[in-house]
Amino acid sequence: MELTTSLTSGNVNAYVTIDGLKSGTKYNVTVRAVVGTTESLDDVTVQCITDMDNPTFLACTSATYSSFAISWTRPNAPLLGYTANLTLVDAIASRNRTVTTTNAAPQNETLVFYDAAADKEYRVALVANGLYSDSFPVEVTCATLTPPPEDFQVVTATETSVQVSWRKQSTDSLAIGYRVWITRRDTGKSVVTRYVPTSSTDVTFNDLSPAVEYVISATSINRHSEGLEVAITADTKTDPPNALGVDDWTTDMISISWIPPKAVLTAYNITYTGDGRGTSTQKSGDVDRCELTGLVPGTRYDIGVVAVSRLGRSITVSTAAVTGK
Repeated sequence: MELTTSLTSGNVNAYVTIDGLKSGTKYNVTVRAVVGTTESLDDVTVQCITDMDNPTFLACTSATYSSFAISWTRPNAPLLGYTANLTLVDAIASRNRTVTTTNAAPQNETLVFYDAAADKEYRVALVANGLYSDSFPVEVTCATLTPPPEDFQVVTATETSVQVSWRKQSTDSLAIGYRVWITRRDTGKSVVTRYVPTSSTDVTFNDLSPAVEYVISATSINRHSEGLEVAITADTKTDPPNALGVDDWTTDMISISWIPPKAVLTAYNITYTGDGRGTSTQKSGDVDRCELTGLVPGTRYDIGVVAVSRLGRSITVSTAAVTGK
């Protein structure tokens, strides 16, 4: 590149700006005086080094419990590599300390930090190392994943609800809340998702279906990311028949009926006791009535019906009737 500048009368200094150069690069600049059409024989040469440009778009890209990664866009300058200083960020600033210094090759635009502590924040200061100087540091704060709620367990289960609980999060955790959701295991369909603060240690899911196996999952959320999930299973209880009643009776027969429960049933267990004798019978889960035969005339019978599903038995519903004489 060759540039020409003029020296005005009475001015002893000349200035020229050379554009379009590459950052972090050494240039030899030669100056030659020109008078009319005659050029000086003695050149003056000076070496100039352009400033380094910085890495751009520095960001956290992924994290595990013991590692995290960063990415950036490389500078335009010729590079020898990168230096990254990793500082553990503490709530008390005086405790912040550099825990490691890592180098990366000049062609890299990503870097993974291993052997980090779970549920901690780290500040990364990235410097591009040029041939003649280094860039200014650019910084980003990243975090490892926060573990899911501890001691995650089912507390109670009814026909239509499940309550789960967990241990209270430690005070130095990065967690700002939890995501807890429940899914039907048979269909994989999500039923409902709850977001709860770290002050909570339990959640109850209502309006569930009886005799269904559910999967309840939970994650911890910090300011940077959502952690991996922990999951447990819970079975809602089998609901009992409703409105059990006596439809008819004779001297040796009692006819009963009921409103079927909502659960998907495999059978009904029916017991009836009278005249000091107990008898039981089983009926298909898709019926809603039964005739009890071979009874003793003029005898009171206590009758109990239990709904049976794949996941358990309901409580017993009862009624009583007296055979005719």
